Amino acid sequence: MAFHESGHAVVGTHLGWKLSFVTTDDGGHTRWQRTPDWYVPCADADDRVRAFAETAMAIRWGGHLCEERGMRAEDPAGLGAYEGSMTDRERIVKTANALADVGLAARTRVRAADLLEHRRRDVERVALWLLERRTLRGPECFP
Repeated sequence: MAFHESGHAVVGTHLGWKLSFVTTDDGGHTRWQRTPDWYVPCADADDRVRAFAETAMAIRWGGHLCEERGMRAEDPAGLGAYEGSMTDRERIVKTANALADVGLAARTRVRAADLLEHRRRDVERVALWLLERRTLRGPECFP
């Protein structure tokens, strides 16, 4: 679970979102700034909504991809199937469908995968800190 949540934190932070906290407590959570009131994904969404959705989807892919790539095998708190990854995938598909963009899920997956490839050390560092401390506040993740 630490690697899953670390993947969310690393992707989101490097895409410019402000991290509130990331934790492995209560099934794991990564919290960001509040979702803007104007964010309503739909087929006729404007560019601002689409850009926000693409970033949110890439962040969700971050956790899923860390699991998919086998990082959880190094994570003693996350060896079993982690339901967060399924929830992330469901939300990605729901958002892409709401925006009526067939290729959006694939594009955001590639974006997250590229970022994780270049930031693997950050993922490992944050995951290890999560294993030690269980909860990190935004600035603690990337001093």
